[in-house]
Amino acid sequence: MHKDGHEFPVEISLSPLETGEGVLVTSAIRDISERKELERVLQKNIQLEVASQAMERFLNTMSHELRTPLNAILGFSGTLLMGLPGPLNEEQTKQLQAVQRSGKHLLAVVNDLLHLAKIESGDAALTLEPVVCQEVLEDVRTTLRPLAEEKGLGFRIKVPGDTVLLNTDGRALRQILINLTDNAIKF
Repeated sequence: MHKDGHEFPVEISLSPLETGEGVLVTSAIRDISERKELERVLQKNIQLEVASQAMERFLNTMSHELRTPLNAILGFSGTLLMGLPGPLNEEQTKQLQAVQRSGKHLLAVVNDLLHLAKIESGDAALTLEPVVCQEVLEDVRTTLRPLAEEKGLGFRIKVPGDTVLLNTDGRALRQILINLTDNAIKF
């Protein structure tokens, strides 16, 4: 026990010491708090690594499980919209376009969640590159305007007339703007 009353781990070494009076025992008591803390930190790191690997396996599985049916939905609705099985009436076209928009939006969300998870885990890095601001804003408009209209909300984005180049990660910027705008539409 420490002078202040708190307990701490120790290591005790006992050694025989022969003297003229007989065998005595010498002892050394060493504070091993730092070693125990290091062991605790190492154990925590192992647990975090195991959790990270489990998360990666989960994300890979979910990626496959979500993308496969989404790709089928997008593929079949695209085939129908192209009129390959036969012509569609106006209402059918409108409904299939809604399926396509929603499917593309969901696929983008899945892809972006996986990308953000990779960034957080350190498996992916942001890539700085010239990005045309107007193109990003147009993507946001194309993706989310139908959702806003379904809720009866107006949706306007003022796009600068002159080309504005940003040196940023275009994918991350799109995702940030889509998330913010999507939250505004939802709430």
